[in-house]
Amino acid sequence: MALGWFQQGPMSADEAERLAERYRAAGRQVSVIPWFNIGERMVSVRLPEMKKKPRPSRTYQQKLWK
Repeated sequence: MALGWFQQGPMSADEAERLAERYRAAGRQVSVIPWFNIGERMVSVRLPEMKKKPRPSRTYQQKLWK
């Protein structure tokens, strides 16, 4: 299974460190990078990706819902 970078944020530095610790405890590769605003951070983590894109739900695409 391929791994891809997933980004979360921006968030405060304290929240970013707590989130990064949770990902590290799960054995994921994590990087915390500074954001444009002072005191905010972006968390990047490598997570598994699916081979195929998910299909949209057909429930609300029927004529009844239009």
